[in-house]
Amino acid sequence: MKSLNLGVIGLVLAGGISLGAWMQASAKSQQEPEAASAPEDQSADQPGPMHKQLMALSGEWITSTTFEMDGQMRGDAVAGIATLKSILDGRFLQQDESGTMNDLPFKATKIWGYNRHSNKYETTWLWTNDTATLRGEGTSDDGGKTIRLEAGFEMEDGQSEAIVVTLSVTSVDAFDIEIASKEGTKPFVRMVTKYSRKK
Repeated sequence: MKSLNLGVIGLVLAGGISLGAWMQASAKSQQEPEAASAPEDQSADQPGPMHKQLMALSGEWITSTTFEMDGQMRGDAVAGIATLKSILDGRFLQQDESGTMNDLPFKATKIWGYNRHSNKYETTWLWTNDTATLRGEGTSDDGGKTIRLEAGFEMEDGQSEAIVVTLSVTSVDAFDIEIASKEGTKPFVRMVTKYSRKK
């Protein structure tokens, strides 16, 4: 068996085609050697209207976070700052923020995107208070104004901690992110961060 040509692989990756898709296409061409190849539809690889809505959140923001357990507020609102920017040619929104949690300073990075293949919003969160990565995916029933994502991260012994993340855009200058336990969870924990665009 001949080894794969590294130059061909480089051209495939540089052209934006995933290795998996390339392998599928190669297998199909071997099964149907006389079939004419049609140009690949690249529309799902390009940013669309949902990405444009996300990128509208780019800018400098002031944050205020509240925490409650079983409906009771815990402590005062905590202030912070956030910077949101478009990355990778408008495909993803990167959110960098800092503040305090339990009187300890933290930094966090959150990536938001819309997968046009699955028609779902996706997010990945990282922060300085843990080594676990939170990942979530979800949908919107109102054109992107309210995005609800099922999210979670893996704990000890393979146990998964499941939460619900809701991104609500109220105006061009304000949005909220709510992190909450799933319904029926005891205790029910809810944290809401309000973002106000820095003037």
